[in-house]
Amino acid sequence: MKYFIKIGKSLFFLLAFAVFANAQTIERDFPVSERNKIEIKNHFGRVQILAEEMEEKKIYLAIENAEEDEVSSSFVKNRFEVDVNPTDKKKRIDLNIKIPLRMEVKVETLDGEVRLEGNFKSAEIKTDTGTIAADVPLDELKYNFVWRASRPRFLSDVKLEDIKEKAAGKFVIKGQYFQKDNEEEDEYADYVLEEPAEVEPVEETKDDGNKEDKEDEVEEEKKPIEKNIELDFATDRGIILLNVNPGAVPSDLRERPLTEAAKTIVKSGDSILVNAIRRASPKYFSEYTNSLPGFDRPPTFSENRDEPKGVNAPFKKVLVKVTDFNNRAISNLEKGDFILTERGKEREVLSVEPTTAPFNLVLLLDVSGSVDNYVDFIRKAARSFVNTVNPNDKVAIILFNEDIEILS
Repeated sequence: MKYFIKIGKSLFFLLAFAVFANAQTIERDFPVSERNKIEIKNHFGRVQILAEEMEEKKIYLAIENAEEDEVSSSFVKNRFEVDVNPTDKKKRIDLNIKIPLRMEVKVETLDGEVRLEGNFKSAEIKTDTGTIAADVPLDELKYNFVWRASRPRFLSDVKLEDIKEKAAGKFVIKGQYFQKDNEEEDEYADYVLEEPAEVEPVEETKDDGNKEDKEDEVEEEKKPIEKNIELDFATDRGIILLNVNPGAVPSDLRERPLTEAAKTIVKSGDSILVNAIRRASPKYFSEYTNSLPGFDRPPTFSENRDEPKGVNAPFKKVLVKVTDFNNRAISNLEKGDFILTERGKEREVLSVEPTTAPFNLVLLLDVSGSVDNYVDFIRKAARSFVNTVNPNDKVAIILFNEDIEILS
């Protein structure tokens, strides 16, 4: 039996770190303060940075596929620098780093991928063709995404500002996002209503003379962690992902009009697929959904008062299918072969008649480029199948490539 496991974005990064750390790696850790910054140069390898709350503030560095002298790390004033210099310039060395919350991060790479997760104070990333993926809080976000040598390729879980073309062929997406101001924009968000928790009465305590000191301690404990984040990403031809699972990104990020298949999915109301289409093509998604009527209520059964019900009905018909242990149909059955009970009481079987009710089929044929060598075989198989159905049966033939086409 196979099982499909869905992994959330946060769990995805944690699992990646666990697998990465268990491989043959070099591990280092360094104590840091809140004011420290971290700067990383790794031109060809992957850089993953996870910011999390720690009791003892340290930087944990795991290095894969490297010798000790190929990665240098040191403090320069208030900066912690990591520099990767492989002996072979084409050698890939991957870094996996865990840091305390609210640090400033700067990463420079060429075709290496950069992944960020957690609450950073700021993140400055520069790549040539490497993908930049960030999973950060959206309470108060400032972003500046720049493509220096190509049109933008990006996916975002929230609506960003419009693309602006600058001089020298640059494209920029720049703006701010505040979670509280944009919550109403997502028409398809799932909401969970929770009942207010019961509040237990607080017992009165005597004043021990240190009331002010205790209040100061409580205020310090309850001080919320800041969530204002600044993202400054610059790439030549890379992809930028904001709070989108990199594993769910399609190979082609060009925004194209919705296909008939996508429109059918939107009409179905399937929340997971609809949200995926909305992220992949927000402009055309909104244009299409604005043209749709509201969702109808699901159909319900209504009582037909013209015909008697229950025991007062003259008779009832029941369609049954009888098969043996090998799932083969059993024929030539008579009413004496059946016992029918209703609410524990046996009912009389008036008659048993064989029937060959027609059925409806959809024959879905793949005609994409990946099956060019098998088109003749598919055509012959489809003809043979159609010739096996009964005259009263109905068959719809549908082709699919980039879109679906009803052939007949």
